[in-house]
Amino acid sequence: MMRTTRKDAERAFERLVRTLGGRIARNYNDIGAFQFDYNSTYGGCRVELIINSGGGVRCPFGMERLTPAAFVQAVSFTCDVLHEQEAQRRAVA
Repeated sequence: MMRTTRKDAERAFERLVRTLGGRIARNYNDIGAFQFDYNSTYGGCRVELIINSGGGVRCPFGMERLTPAAFVQAVSFTCDVLHEQEAQRRAVA
């Protein structure tokens, strides 16, 4: 079994943001952009959305932090579901 690292989780985060059609924050007050929050002391990874110029955030996918391995797996599943949903929508249209 291969080890999943923070870098793997960051790449998964980038994939998620692309899939959602969002953008990655350039700085702490980039309102409407997503940022990857990693803190190994508190349990790992989560996604934050910057909501004001003071750097306030909300966690659109929940406050729970995931280990890098669980984060990569959750993002992969989510992106696969969204891609399948889009494929089904196009097939019907």
